[in-house]
Amino acid sequence: MKTDAKQVLPKIVGISQVIPQNPDGASEIINFTSSRIIKGWDNRIGVEPIATQQIGQGNWGTWGNCVKIHSVFHWATHKGAKSYLLYEEQDKTATDVRASVKLKYFLSNGPQAVEIDTQRHTPAQNMIGSYYEPFGKFLIIVNGHDESYKFDGYKFVKLGFSTMPSPPRPWGVSVPNTIETDSENLTVIPMRRFPPQTGNGDVISEHTNQGDGFRDNLVFNFGLGTTTENKYNTYRYKVTFVKEDGSESMPSLPSEPVTWQSDDSGKRHGVWVEDIPRGNEDEGIIARRIYRTKNTALSDSAVGQDLYVEDEVYYYVCQIDNNVDRHFFDTVPDTGLGALAPRNDHSVFMPARPSMAATYKNCLFINGGEGDGGTLFYSLAGKPCQYPALNYFSVGSTDGGEITALKNFNDVLLVFREEAIDMVIGDPIDGFKYVPLIKGVGCPSRNGMVIVPNVGCMFINKDGVYNLTGSGGTSGGSRIQIKKISGEIDNHINRINHDMLTKAQACFSKKWKEVHFYTCIDGASDTNIGLIFHLDHAGWSFRDKGFQVNCVTVDNNGEIIFGDYNGYPAGGGPDPDSAGIYFVSAFRSSGTEFAAGSDQITAKAAPLSKFVSREHDFGYGPQKKAIKYLYLYVLGEGDNTLDIKYYADRDYKNPISSQAQKFQNSELPDLDAYNVATFGSGVWERKDLITVRYDIANKKLSYFRFEFETQNDIQFVGYSLEFNTDGMRTRQGKS
Repeated sequence: MKTDAKQVLPKIVGISQVIPQNPDGASEIINFTSSRIIKGWDNRIGVEPIATQQIGQGNWGTWGNCVKIHSVFHWATHKGAKSYLLYEEQDKTATDVRASVKLKYFLSNGPQAVEIDTQRHTPAQNMIGSYYEPFGKFLIIVNGHDESYKFDGYKFVKLGFSTMPSPPRPWGVSVPNTIETDSENLTVIPMRRFPPQTGNGDVISEHTNQGDGFRDNLVFNFGLGTTTENKYNTYRYKVTFVKEDGSESMPSLPSEPVTWQSDDSGKRHGVWVEDIPRGNEDEGIIARRIYRTKNTALSDSAVGQDLYVEDEVYYYVCQIDNNVDRHFFDTVPDTGLGALAPRNDHSVFMPARPSMAATYKNCLFINGGEGDGGTLFYSLAGKPCQYPALNYFSVGSTDGGEITALKNFNDVLLVFREEAIDMVIGDPIDGFKYVPLIKGVGCPSRNGMVIVPNVGCMFINKDGVYNLTGSGGTSGGSRIQIKKISGEIDNHINRINHDMLTKAQACFSKKWKEVHFYTCIDGASDTNIGLIFHLDHAGWSFRDKGFQVNCVTVDNNGEIIFGDYNGYPAGGGPDPDSAGIYFVSAFRSSGTEFAAGSDQITAKAAPLSKFVSREHDFGYGPQKKAIKYLYLYVLGEGDNTLDIKYYADRDYKNPISSQAQKFQNSELPDLDAYNVATFGSGVWERKDLITVRYDIANKKLSYFRFEFETQNDIQFVGYSLEFNTDGMRTRQGKS
């Protein structure tokens, strides 16, 4: 007796590669995005180039010569009103490959790219270019090889300090009231009297009897030295460099001492200090701070004989608010000195050339750079260029491997390592603590993790994608949980090229409501798979190599912007593919082609979308079924057509094709399609949910699977199968 039945799958969650498969899953979903209108799947995605006014100047502007984009980052300031697109481009114009890697940026949409640095390090095959980390109003740019930069939207300066100030030179002090010929190079700072008693106001000199001048009587509120007759005075000076962010360099060596003996006038004196060092322009020095001892004279002996102590204490005198002036006049009394000068270990030279950075509790954390993968340095709070000598953690001796990534998450700093995850907790006031979190799970890529609002920190490991939730707090990580979320796609996870996982990319888009992970599978050295987690479905789909993502970023609107890796071959010569910067859009294109030497740009064909259903056993595989119809629930798309093929009992070598069907309601007159309607007279179609029926050859089977590939637009929710059964069972196994 035959029994009619149907199996309905009105909602498809995502890919399911486990056995048995998820009832709401599919075997493959390639080049689709979520459709929030119908809570289904939509293949209307593609890529468009980032077009600026520079493009179109013959040979397609910048991208016409581009071999590869090594890094890209969107940075917004002023609450998104001002945006920068930074990138590293390698072109074919230079004979030296390394010389052709340049760091550039566009401000908003052009009109011209601003070149920052040339002869950048060419990343290894398993790495990408620079890492970008916002820090307050600055952007930190590091890559472990080239100079580390700090960008404020106007200028690029070196991160940290690389030079030490030289000591200043104080002049001696002339005690007599008149200016003698031998007073040259002594601090004689006479002040004019206005109006002068006689003459023209010039300072009096014993050799020229002109005017009536006087010294400023530095007795009470100003001046250095003692007013006691015949007592000696000794002072020394130091200088520090100051950057725009307030970072202060290590002090210079002490100056030579300036010493004089007070006379019977009861006056104090000023000290003229010259040779104030200027900082290097590329380090962004905007000021110098002057520090001085108090009067350190110890005896009444003659000048030059043990008049100062060796272990002086230095105090703040003043700040010269520029990087130009080479001198100043010191009249600050000992009682007017400020705070203690920084010790030599309060600021050291830039401790490393880091390849990654993270902002945590207003401090900049950096790794130790190449060859030092187990050290973590951190700056003073609010001062990303100032690193005290003892501000570091050394974790290289533990068995989790080198530090591979840093990410600020909730109230902790996650420190990812090759085979472990640790944390930094605390604050710069009470001190930071380094706390181990978990072993056996890490993230090999510094760009392989992303913070997803209301979800957690998602990251890719060689055995899957994980989600980390919770916070560390004072409990040292007891509230943090880690869960693997990629079990449904483990077949593809097992195909990941582990040697290339260090260049994996991750991003989250609030516009698309997707989390993207791009990596290499099946031995490829360039990205050939995108693992897409759809928040609407809590399921996975794939993007194929039509999305050639070498590096990726997301702007404030959730637009996914990526650098392509497929451009001119290393040997030169015209190639119809041009690497450049693209963004994911609803434009049905897999890239662009340009005619060499002209401005003509054409779009490539749309990405090929593919859907493969799960393997249906209808609840009981041994009983044979006769499939009659397959119904697809889709939105009407006019005259778009779709054909399918299906497999009986896992006979994947012999697919059976079904006739293509139009996305029109079979029981109503055809709606006008977009591409044939006449403006002003046509009736634009209404996108109703319709059912498209496909006939299935009447064949008894135990398992059934169908698939389709198309470049036509399609939005579908799910499908259903109509079949009947009788008492036939699967035959006996072979012997």
